[in-house]
Amino acid sequence: METILLFLANITVLIVYFTYIKQVIKGSSTPNPSTWIIWFAVTLLNALTYDQIVDSSLKGLIAKLAAILMLIIMIYSLVKGKFSSLKKIDTVALIACVIIGIFWKTTGLVNIANLLLQMILMIAFVPTIIGLIQGSGKEKPLPWILAVVAYVFQISALCLNLEGNYFSLVYPITNGLIGNGSVAVTAIIINRKAAHQAR
Repeated sequence: METILLFLANITVLIVYFTYIKQVIKGSSTPNPSTWIIWFAVTLLNALTYDQIVDSSLKGLIAKLAAILMLIIMIYSLVKGKFSSLKKIDTVALIACVIIGIFWKTTGLVNIANLLLQMILMIAFVPTIIGLIQGSGKEKPLPWILAVVAYVFQISALCLNLEGNYFSLVYPITNGLIGNGSVAVTAIIINRKAAHQAR
């Protein structure tokens, strides 16, 4: 059952990013540069540390897939000029990301470094949410909802064989449920308001 849930989590993540890149190409989603650069940088570090926390390449695969797919979207958006403009909070988040990266490289404390990375991941969602609220960015909720589903599968798989390793749950809960869920809810509210005003 654990393997099936992990398989579903990873397949759903692939669907999430495939759906999102289609929206970026069509112009119905505008990636926030800070959010995606931070996500890529932190998720890359996260992929390296998360494997050690879960002690399984299969359990850590979701972080690796996320990093690779984020890189693809980030490069495409940079080349095609699909990014929205940078704000002050974006710069602060990027600086914080660099500091966490230095801390991880100098201390080698896997659990603490991974927890700090989750805090930065949470910060990385803020520019996207602010962009939606202020109207400088646009997002459709579907890929964000699917991301929540993917991480529900991940959390379910981890809980089947947790053995007291609560650190393994921090990444899928903060990034998967809270972060993606916040963007999904915000996108739903903003899109409904826009549809209502267009009537």
